[in-house]
Amino acid sequence: MRSRVELRKVLTAATFLFTLSVLACENKETGGFKPEIQPLPAGLARYEAMEIPTDNPMTPEKVALGRQLFFDKRLSGDGSRSCYFCHVCEHGLTDGQAKATGAFNKPLPRSSPTLWNIGYHKMFYWDGRSPSLEKQAMAAWQLGNMGAKDHEPEILAKINGLQGYRSQFRTHDHQWRHRLGPLAGRRPVSRIRIREARI
Repeated sequence: MRSRVELRKVLTAATFLFTLSVLACENKETGGFKPEIQPLPAGLARYEAMEIPTDNPMTPEKVALGRQLFFDKRLSGDGSRSCYFCHVCEHGLTDGQAKATGAFNKPLPRSSPTLWNIGYHKMFYWDGRSPSLEKQAMAAWQLGNMGAKDHEPEILAKINGLQGYRSQFRTHDHQWRHRLGPLAGRRPVSRIRIREARI
């Protein structure tokens, strides 16, 4: 009889701990979520002014949103990687590999280019095929790097289902309802990478 009572106590405790761990792992973003907003740093004295598209201005709020998105694995087709996966600070904002690996462990033909000074570039990708950071970000998200092309509806539903993101897209990005929504904030954070570097 005593062993049944002890077993019941152990099972009750295990059930309680399991329930607690499940609740702790749930993403509970609320409307009260506030990202860390930092002032935009000053431009570099010996560089020409960085060209910022008029349809995608940099604001401290959009850079904060972009910083969140840059580290969010939920944007990839398989949920395994964020932009940071290929642009790691400790590797000079590259992945440190001779050839990159994309979502779904797809081998990519080239290494990940660095993001240092990226806001000053006029062409993107190693072969220069993308004329803007905006187009490069969308291509990287959809194609091999992040593999979102065949998973866009699920990814967008997941991201737009998070109140913290949804309220930021509504407040800081007029394109949040469109397919560009998840990446709209990422582009300003890519531009600001040079400013975060103390060179």
